[in-house]
Amino acid sequence: MKANERSGNLMKFCIYLIVVILINVAGFTLFSRLDLTSNRAFSISDVSKKAVSTLEEPLTIYVFFTKNLPAPYNSVEKYLHDLLEEYALSGNRHFNYRFYDVSTQEGGLDNEIRKNQELAESYGIRPVQIQVLDQDEFKFKMAYMGLVIIHGDLVERIPAISSTDRLEYRLTTTIQKLNNKISSFQKLEANIKVKLFLSSSLEKIAPFIGVETFSDIPAKVSEIIEKLNSKTFGRLEYLMLDPSADPSIEQQVKKYNVTTMEWPEIPEQSVMAGKGSIGIFVEYKGNALEIPLLERFQIPFIGGQQMNTLYQLVDMADVEEVIQKSIESLIDINENLGYLADHGCINLWGRDFNMPGMPSQGNVSRFNEMVSATYSVKEVKLTDRDMLEGMNCLLIASPKEPFTDYELFRIDQFLMQGKSIALFLDSFEELPSQQGGGGQYRPIDTGLEKLLNHWGINIEKSIVLDQDCYKAELPPEYGGGEQPLYYVSQVNDEMINKKLLFIKDIRGLLVQKSSPVVLDEKLISEKGLTIHKLFSSSLKSWEMQEPINLNPMMIRPPAPDTPLKSIPLAYTVEGAFTSYFADKPVPEAVMKDEKEGEDDTPEEGEAKTKAEEKPAIDAGMVKSEEKKIVKGRPGKLFIAGTSYLLDNSVISPDGGNVNSIFIMNLIDYLNGREETAVMRSKTGSLNPLARITPWAKSGIKFFNIIGLPVIVALFGLFIWGLRHRRKLAIQDAFKRPVNMELKE
Repeated sequence: MKANERSGNLMKFCIYLIVVILINVAGFTLFSRLDLTSNRAFSISDVSKKAVSTLEEPLTIYVFFTKNLPAPYNSVEKYLHDLLEEYALSGNRHFNYRFYDVSTQEGGLDNEIRKNQELAESYGIRPVQIQVLDQDEFKFKMAYMGLVIIHGDLVERIPAISSTDRLEYRLTTTIQKLNNKISSFQKLEANIKVKLFLSSSLEKIAPFIGVETFSDIPAKVSEIIEKLNSKTFGRLEYLMLDPSADPSIEQQVKKYNVTTMEWPEIPEQSVMAGKGSIGIFVEYKGNALEIPLLERFQIPFIGGQQMNTLYQLVDMADVEEVIQKSIESLIDINENLGYLADHGCINLWGRDFNMPGMPSQGNVSRFNEMVSATYSVKEVKLTDRDMLEGMNCLLIASPKEPFTDYELFRIDQFLMQGKSIALFLDSFEELPSQQGGGGQYRPIDTGLEKLLNHWGINIEKSIVLDQDCYKAELPPEYGGGEQPLYYVSQVNDEMINKKLLFIKDIRGLLVQKSSPVVLDEKLISEKGLTIHKLFSSSLKSWEMQEPINLNPMMIRPPAPDTPLKSIPLAYTVEGAFTSYFADKPVPEAVMKDEKEGEDDTPEEGEAKTKAEEKPAIDAGMVKSEEKKIVKGRPGKLFIAGTSYLLDNSVISPDGGNVNSIFIMNLIDYLNGREETAVMRSKTGSLNPLARITPWAKSGIKFFNIIGLPVIVALFGLFIWGLRHRRKLAIQDAFKRPVNMELKE
């Protein structure tokens, strides 16, 4: 009996073991993963699947990552393994990837690892310094943490991957960029010219300016162009121009404004007075970008006020990278994005140099750098029709000068074409401070208000103040502590619209110096437009009316009788807009210079000359009205009551904070790339816990301290009760009387 029982148990064990083995074997071919995160942070997006499943040429990713790194870097390598495996499952036969072992070993490097490190160096992947905790002390270690993506003859690299944030976004956008490059090079109408201006006369003064020689530059540049030609399908045309040998080249030197040096005669060195030019220009279809080859430094003499001027040639490795970026910029690999460059809008390239006492005009250089990675940002003017035709989206940031009716007509018709406009509008302009006092603010009226009011939109002439605001730390010399900046609203998760995909994973924003955005919902609904409120201030907000004073020391919390409410800060309006000029004639295209010269009275001689030059047929007799779209195609309009959403104060250098992600998501949304926006924000850097009341916090703490032990004790009593009942049942079964019949 016992032998049969043992054999039966053994048989069951063998069957279970065989089932487990078969399940694992099937798992290799029927691989599946379950992502339980709310935003599917560990699953690749549809746009990533499309990027790798539609490859038409081989694409290979080489990963160079040092093994056995400490936390948190070890999780990066594991995540990268899983991510590339997901890409491989979705990709077609053209997608491949490989991990190379570049780990430094205690006994030295073997030949294979040394070759792998040399391969990494050849692709521009170099070890980076990381801080690790070893035996209770911090140490620095050099580690490889990069990858290269090779698509045909094109190569893109991500030299340092120190975290998993937005890693899928970086990989997918790089793959898309390589695809765009191939398409752009194949569609070029002409070759790209790379012109090297180098005067042979510069060789005479090379020793006197600290440069070893200029003579080897043409060969080095030629080598760079030959190397780049293999990646650009041979579309680069290299020209070496020597203004000293050919005086006719001087016209091109003036045209391109090439860097030119002049020097006096040096009799003791037999050097005649002269001049020479040096620089590289990349040109395509009349547009040219300069690449400097000579850098100039001024170093003061020790103990003196005179400056010593030194010169240094630019590293040729840097020249190659700059030429490559210039080529990408000229041929518009990325989609165009228009940015209004006049009417007092914020300078796209950095802070303007203001006179003392003048307020800052804002700095959006980080925004420019961030958005230029995926778009070709073009500065435009509303009078330039040809440039506006090539845009799908136009950004207008803090205009301060009035628009003419014709310029308003151009904005109106741009939207009527079914395109997108993003308005970052300030209600007030900061004026120069007087006698060291605080800044003063003047209302801005540009004429855009007419267009917005026609569509049921109004930006109030006030500033939103919020008790739920950013708090700045005061330095010790000012008493320390925190200073609330009521004009910097800290928009929380519950005040952000989660119905829109491009913003649903944004958990918080900083919005400063914003004016309320008020919409006439009835009017907008009658026009057949759709409204989306993006975010609002907290329920503890109020407005500051004129006069505006944003000195933090002068702003006090609201009085008890002040009505507090949530105030809308940004909207999007979508649909087929009706033109403001539907029942108006098309304005004449009057240029600014013409307007300024209207009041100038010509002299008698000038009037006579103009009369003589007047043609027989006056051009004013020939009229041709510009075409007008009355009812537009579906377009998108974004309105925010502040331009500080683009400011460097809220945009991080790496573009990874929530404000940066929101702005990039917004631009993708306006350009019809909402899937890319969703992919970017999956792993946002800000993911706060849900906000609860103090009573709820106390209740949770009490439950963790008292409630959990009580639950464990009650569960123990419950189990004890079950066992006690079973024990009593067994005892009761054995206490029953046994009826026995005696047989005689």
